[in-house]
Amino acid sequence: MATPASIRTNVLTMRVRLVDARYPSPAHRSSFLGAALQRIRALPGVEAAGTIDDLPLIEGSSQTLDLEGYPPQREPVAVQVRQITPGYARAMGIPVLRGRDIVESDAGVLLVSADAAKLYWGADDPIGRRAALPALSKTVLRQVVGIVGDVKQRNLSEATTPTVYLYTREPYGKATFVIRTSVLPATLAQPAVAAIRAIDPEQPVGDIRTMVQVLDGRLTSQRFSALLLGLFAGVALLLAAVGIYSVLSYIVRGRSREIGIRTALGAQRADVLRLVIVEGMSPAFVGIAAGTIAALASAKVMKTLVFGVSASDPLTLAAVAATLALVALMASLVPAYRAVRLDPVKALRGD
Repeated sequence: MATPASIRTNVLTMRVRLVDARYPSPAHRSSFLGAALQRIRALPGVEAAGTIDDLPLIEGSSQTLDLEGYPPQREPVAVQVRQITPGYARAMGIPVLRGRDIVESDAGVLLVSADAAKLYWGADDPIGRRAALPALSKTVLRQVVGIVGDVKQRNLSEATTPTVYLYTREPYGKATFVIRTSVLPATLAQPAVAAIRAIDPEQPVGDIRTMVQVLDGRLTSQRFSALLLGLFAGVALLLAAVGIYSVLSYIVRGRSREIGIRTALGAQRADVLRLVIVEGMSPAFVGIAAGTIAALASAKVMKTLVFGVSASDPLTLAAVAATLALVALMASLVPAYRAVRLDPVKALRGD
């Protein structure tokens, strides 16, 4: 999953929170997660499974790194830190760009995203180097074993987030299972919960959702804003069409004598039709050009409302321009048709 746009539709997630009364030590928690993952991976239709403390697009830990062998940064930038187990990267489709993925035999190792590697190690190769997470321990150094693809961890409107993935034998009390399936994820929800309950019948399992549903939940506010924006745009388009029609009708009535004279002197219907349509389409084209420039200028602001489509996408701009031109043309046709049907004699006498 390099970006949320590439989230697979066959990823199921479910959250557990281990209470201290039943899982008082890291060893107890690690044993539970390992046993649960083993059972889930054995289910038919499961391709990969792992856990993470906080899913992408959900607020998580943000920390700085202390690099072994490097002077401290004057103004270190915090990166997102996620605690995972083996199988998580494969389950989420996060590619390993260099080095390797974590394995069960590891203890206290790190995966770093490409952005995090560039942010902290620059042009140097971070694989094999060690770093501390001061928020957890200033003295424990953890080795980087691989560089993985970048993910949007915080929200969809921002760029990908520098991220460090930690694998340790001392997991937190909360974990979200991430299960990649070869079948519809919903069909594995009940068997996966049963696999967890087989280890601990009293263990609650919540937030059973696909990653697509997680993404949809984060898009609610953007969709509402886009809906309002689309509604106002539709009203504006309707008002523009009425305005063009009204102005052209007024112009045709005011120029009826001129049109009568042109017709009397031999002007063809096509000439009159062209005259009126050009009269209406010229300001429309000017408006479309001005609107295109304004859209390009406001592209950065619009990115928060058009997730998945660039605000300066040429196909989108072309479609909008074509729609506006079509509306202007349709609004011009009725006055143009009336102009063509003007009786030159009546038009001259009426003045």
